[in-house]
Amino acid sequence: MARRLRAVRAMNEDDKRELLKMQAELVALTKHPAWPTLIKVLDKKVDRVEIEMLTRAFSVNGVDPAQAHFLRGFRDGVRYMRKVCEGAEDRLEHILKAEGE
Repeated sequence: MARRLRAVRAMNEDDKRELLKMQAELVALTKHPAWPTLIKVLDKKVDRVEIEMLTRAFSVNGVDPAQAHFLRGFRDGVRYMRKVCEGAEDRLEHILKAEGE
């Protein structure tokens, strides 16, 4: 985290403003009333993807590697999106603290 804070301190003012704006917008997404609904839908989809991956893995024909990579990538992408949005508030606080120091 310290390396990230040094990188933020080294940014020019326009880049810092853009980063702060982006983090604030990500935080706003998680505060939106529809966020829990989106998460519920995505969680169900990820569950279905994982079940499909397991079903294909134990089937007689096995798993098509390309399909397995696609499904795994989808699942990991959804998890990453949640992590980015849900962690934005903490990152924003760290950036603001770094700016205040």
